[in-house]
Amino acid sequence: MKPRTLPSIPTPLVGTCLFLAALGGHAEAFFASGLEKAKSVATVKATFEKLDSNKNGSVSAAEAKAWKVPAAVFKRHDVDGTKSLDPDEFVVLYKHLLVQAGRPVAADLASEVARIQARRRVKERRAAEKAKGKASKKKPTAKPQSKPKETAKPTATPKSVPAPKRGS
Repeated sequence: MKPRTLPSIPTPLVGTCLFLAALGGHAEAFFASGLEKAKSVATVKATFEKLDSNKNGSVSAAEAKAWKVPAAVFKRHDVDGTKSLDPDEFVVLYKHLLVQAGRPVAADLASEVARIQARRRVKERRAAEKAKGKASKKKPTAKPQSKPKETAKPTATPKSVPAPKRGS
């Protein structure tokens, strides 16, 4: 009878299994401490409210700088050019920072960002169409036609008409 062989198991997997066995009941606590929950829209909105220190409904560059948001990233996400981020701009910025840092993004946050970006594209397209429509409706402004200059015609000298003869 042939000896029975076990399927080969990759060495890292064996090491992981031994590590988990050694942890016993503490495995969940170990992984829970290392795993971060995905950030949701509610978390982002709460963060927005913390950053908006003057409670004016937007996060200024100074407020963002206090929280170590890079100025270049802030400027890139300030799509309306107001030098402050409205809530929608902030949601997109926050997701960008999460992805850049390799942090998990909740499905509701990803959906919200997709909705915001789609709405921006529609708004930009409508603005472009409106601008294009205005440009095509404008009549080309013709230069006012100046009256043609009358050239001085040579004045003809009146022909001398013989005076009527007297007495004849």
